[in-house]
Amino acid sequence: WHRDKRNSGGLMVHKATHHFDLVNWWIDSRPASVFAMGDLLFYGRANAEARGVTKFYSRSHGSKNAEGDPFALDMSEEPLMRELYLNAEHEDGYYRDQSVFGDGISIEDTMAVLVRYENNAVMTFSLNAYCPWEGYKITIAGTEGRIEAVVAHAAYINAAGDVGDEMVHESETLIVHPMHHKPYSVEVEQLPGGHGGGDPVLLEDIFGTPFISEALENPQVAQKVLYERPDEFKSTVRGFQRLNYQDEHTSYAASLEHDLGIALICALLAGNTRELVSDLELNYL
Repeated sequence: WHRDKRNSGGLMVHKATHHFDLVNWWIDSRPASVFAMGDLLFYGRANAEARGVTKFYSRSHGSKNAEGDPFALDMSEEPLMRELYLNAEHEDGYYRDQSVFGDGISIEDTMAVLVRYENNAVMTFSLNAYCPWEGYKITIAGTEGRIEAVVAHAAYINAAGDVGDEMVHESETLIVHPMHHKPYSVEVEQLPGGHGGGDPVLLEDIFGTPFISEALENPQVAQKVLYERPDEFKSTVRGFQRLNYQDEHTSYAASLEHDLGIALICALLAGNTRELVSDLELNYL
């Protein structure tokens, strides 16, 4: 659905907003002026034809032309993906396995941004949606020197594996270049949980560290909720997902009935509870 800019606003809105939030946090400022450009240079039928591609298909399921295409998505092999998408197509008409080299792609896949911030910091940002590896490179230059970080993520397809594997760091380096001194490497702390360990930390901010600990020590409470109150559980998760800001999430968490809060936390952080959510077909993603 997000290949159509009318739906998603493009990858700058759909994905890169997370990067800009990080930069705002790192430098404790907000953009004052922005210049950007982008284009569709890799995906889409016209670009594929220009590279000599001759076999095209609308979607990979049931298509001979999709066989052997490394960009094709096979939804029939993963039970969760099969149930969430392939077997539910009659409900909404959404085909997740559409060819990335088909017609009707109106979002950019190559983007560049120049930003000046309120504190006079300046940022150049580049996003390429067809790199052979997933991750990011960051360079921060200041009055005391320079910091360089490279993070490579392990491959992950939404609904094709454990959500805890999303954005797991395959490798990362952090190098500090002090002004007039030799550079040195800094070991990056590895934390468990989704989004490179960010999920547990974020939930601690919302629910409070003691309640997170209590929830993870009492998965049986979460399992009882899933078995006995599945509709309330789904309603709780949907309500949590509709919110956008931390203060909204914090207020929502404070209003939750105790056991529903534990079920929500375990469904996000505890592997066994996530598996039970899938087994009971209470999938909330």
